[in-house]
Amino acid sequence: MKRIGMRCLVVFLMAGMLTAGARADVAPVSGEELERRATLVLEGRIEGIRISRESSEFEPGVGNTDWGIYLTLDVEKVVKGIAPDGTLEARCFRVRQRRSLVESLTPSGHHPVPAVGTRVRAYLNGEAGAWRVVLPNGILALDGSLEDAPEVWALNRGGYTLGLPLELWAVALGAGLVGWSITALVRRVRRRSAGGAGGGDSPEIQQGIYSPTP
Repeated sequence: MKRIGMRCLVVFLMAGMLTAGARADVAPVSGEELERRATLVLEGRIEGIRISRESSEFEPGVGNTDWGIYLTLDVEKVVKGIAPDGTLEARCFRVRQRRSLVESLTPSGHHPVPAVGTRVRAYLNGEAGAWRVVLPNGILALDGSLEDAPEVWALNRGGYTLGLPLELWAVALGAGLVGWSITALVRRVRRRSAGGAGGGDSPEIQQGIYSPTP
């Protein structure tokens, strides 16, 4: 029984590791498609990056969180739409934590998010004070780099609120209950077998009141 328990534990942990990277990511799209989806397209330089822990917008619920990544963009050229003079702030995000495997099957965020100082073409939606970068690759480095900013690269790459997805905890609980039931049944059968094997003497002998004739 101990071996069975250990094997179940190993399978459980391996399943957790395999599901830890599960994501239903959106494939990168072309510049033409990004421009079609955006209401504002501009070129400029990233002047600053601000990161905050936030509730997930794709999967609302306790324990589902994202990293909000806010880029301060110095506007140099407007390609589409109307942008304010000077700078504006636009939001990207990365998944931080999800409770379950099902809730993990959402986009993991914007890729890449270039570093401060990088000249970019930004594809945005929203309005003044609430601009959002178009998913999944709506912030493109003009030099063609696909590297993340160091502070973005260092973020938690996505995990589960309780260490493993809720589905696996449910499976583990069910397996534990089944294992406990089987163990209890086996012990009960063994006790009955041991009691039966010791029988055969008369009730008087078993009770210690029988005295043999000398």
